[in-house]
Amino acid sequence: MKAAAFPGTCQLCNGSFDKKGMAKRIAACGEKLKDAEAGFLLLIEGLYQPKYWLYLNAPAEATLVDLDVFLRKIWVECCGHLSKFTIGGTSYVLEPRDSEEGDLDEDEFDEDEEDLFDEEEEDDEFGGDNEDEFDERDDLQDDLFDAKFMEDEEDDSNESMGITLGEVLQPKMKFSYEYDFGTPTKLSLKVVDVPKGKAAGREITLLARNNPPEIPCSRCGKPATKICLSCIYGNEAWFCTQCAEAHTCSEKALFPVANSPRVGMCGYVG
Repeated sequence: MKAAAFPGTCQLCNGSFDKKGMAKRIAACGEKLKDAEAGFLLLIEGLYQPKYWLYLNAPAEATLVDLDVFLRKIWVECCGHLSKFTIGGTSYVLEPRDSEEGDLDEDEFDEDEEDLFDEEEEDDEFGGDNEDEFDERDDLQDDLFDAKFMEDEEDDSNESMGITLGEVLQPKMKFSYEYDFGTPTKLSLKVVDVPKGKAAGREITLLARNNPPEIPCSRCGKPATKICLSCIYGNEAWFCTQCAEAHTCSEKALFPVANSPRVGMCGYVG
């Protein structure tokens, strides 16, 4: 059986290529990247949903915090959950002592976090009807956060996310990322290529991304635009706009179909 192609779009030339062929396309387009901008070429995909994938350019001076913030913004952030990288058997988590040791610019990370949640508030299309439900969920997540943080501080096996990519990544290395330990979204990451020189700065850039997968409506087969979180584990959860209007579950349970491996999970709206 022929392997699925999972096509995507190159951000450098706007060409369309499958996931495997995209690395060659990015190499051919590499002249558009200045030497000072060239970093690690990373392939990131959904661990259980490989149809969702990204190619990123990540400078060696960028930290795991930088990569975490980037992944949250583009792919996974919904409610401020915890996250971690696992590299060579070591877990890297964000801890308060990072800023004390100088590995992490606390103000810079706070600004990224504020921007992230400001964007979420602007994108909320469900209005005030969901406020009570989200408030209750936020209270629960705060409790879980406190409990998990106490657990992490007692766990000496966890390392800081303030470490740079150049300190932990090697050619062809594979590692993992997990967002939300309660309803986890797990990603697989691979170092496809390493920097040819020393890239300036810490800015991570998107080089290519999968095209939105074609997901049919569970009832009529038209392209789905909504997913019902109440029915996600049943036979009918994906709906086109027309079928979503006729669906019997509460409108609060209907969320947008997003181009992300976190689609249909927790409060993710893309």
